[in-house]
Formats: sequence, C-alpha cells, structure tokens
Amino acid sequence: MSDDHTPCPRCEVLPDPVAGPGTLYLWPPLGHTAGKLHRALEELGLTPATHTAGNALAVPLSEGRGAACAGKLPAVLSGPELRDTKAVFVAGDRAPDFGDAGRVAPLAEFVGLFEGRWLVDLLRDDRLDMHFQPIVRADAPETVHAHECLLRGRQPDGEQVPAGRLLDVAGRADLMFPLDRAARVAAVTQAARHGTDARLFVNFAPNALYDPAFCLRTTRDALAETGIDPARLTFEVTESERIRDLDHLQYILGEYRRLGFGVALDDLGAGYASLTLLNEIRP
Repeated sequence: MSDDHTPCPRCEVLPDPVAGPGTLYLWPPLGHTAGKLHRALEELGLTPATHTAGNALAVPLSEGRGAACAGKLPAVLSGPELRDTKAVFVAGDRAPDFGDAGRVAPLAEFVGLFEGRWLVDLLRDDRLDMHFQPIVRADAPETVHAHECLLRGRQPDGEQVPAGRLLDVAGRADLMFPLDRAARVAAVTQAARHGTDARLFVNFAPNALYDPAFCLRTTRDALAETGIDPARLTFEVTESERIRDLDHLQYILGEYRRLGFGVALDDLGAGYASLTLLNEIRP
C-alpha cells in the first residue's frame, strides 16, 4: 500500500452538485452575455445582483435551485459563452474571497456537473463494470493472448451505460480524472475476481493524469492487493482525445514503463496525429 494516503483532490475526491443555500457568482465575458444571463435568471425568479468582486453577477440559490439554473442556461447561452463565463458557488451568506479563486471554473462545468449527477453517484457507489474481450493470434485463435478491458457503467436498476456516454458526460462535467482512475482500478480488481490470467489492455485518457507518480497510487495499491504482476498490464493511449502536451504524455508513459507496464497506441490511424504519435511514443 502507498505510504501517503492523502486523497488526490483531482481524481479521488468526487464533487457534489451545488444544493444551496448560497450564492453563485458569475463573470460573463461580454455585456450582452450578462444581459442574457440577467433575463434568463429573472425568468427563474433568481434575480442577480452586481457584486463588487470583479463586477460579478451574484445569483442567490436556495436549496435545490441550482438544478433549475443549470437546466435553463444552456438554452440561453452559446457554447463559447458557457465556456468563457466563469463561475464559483459560495455556500452560506459570505462573499467570495481569495480562497475561492482556485475553484473558479467555466460555467459549462457547473452545468455539466448537474447533468452528470448520476455519474457522480455511479462512481461513488462503485458501479463500473469491465468486460474482458479476448484478443487472439490469427494463426492460433484457440489461444487467448490478452484481454481488452471494455468499460461499462451500471444504473441502480441494472441498466448498462455504454462507455461513450460515460466519457461524454465525464468530459462535460469535469469528471474525467475520477472516471479514469476508477476504470484503472476496476480493470485490475475485476480481472482478479474473474481469475483472468492473460495480459490486460487498459485504455487511459492521456489528459486525465497530472502527476503519474502521485495519480497512479491507487492503481499500484490495487495491483499489490490482488497480486497481479504489473508486467501483465498494457496501457493504451486513447487517440480519440487530442493530446494537449506531448512532453507530458511522454513523461506519463515513461513512468508507466518504469513501473513495469506496457504501452500501446489505441485505434492507430483513427485519431489525432497517428503517425507522429507512433514515432514519438514508440509503443
């Protein structure tokens, strides 16, 4: 087990949707955006006031009113306006202070978190499933070479949630970090539970790791607890997500290799800059 059990606030701590009471502070990028926000909020009975904190719109939210606010604004503001309007919720009746600065995020994330409340619950209740798809050699199809770990979610009533929906909502609700961490751990623990003894191929989102030495602690702990050899794991870079920082990706993959994991490039030719990645990553 890891010596430092302080949870990572980015990937191990799940956010809670704003329930109120408190105040939602909004910083729209343009005057006409502010006007649209005013009209939409007044229609909801949430008349905003102008606050001295950077000329913000201060929106009072009583218990449960955050959901109504989040449901209304996407129909009023454009995508760029949702991304460029900054927001922070402050509980109680205090004004925002310097300590709140790190929580300021695009309004789109505030909206996405309400849309993704079910995903927060799914992750908190550990309702991720892994399907293990056999990978065989063409010249020996009767022998399983490895298993591709296919991510699925599960609603409380047992309905399956496909990976595409999980990833889409996670991206909009800023939940990619906890989803990626939970998927890595689920691949290890469920492989052990099913007695899978072949190599495991696990997709990971390259933009969902800040510091691999810190963020991979729970994966290492799961391997130690299950007795699975790290050499059995190959992590696949998912090309469906644009690589923001190639140097950082190479640092992540270097840490993977140092820990004994294999590295692969998923869906070669179907994503972003495939040939460049193939040369740079050398999977």
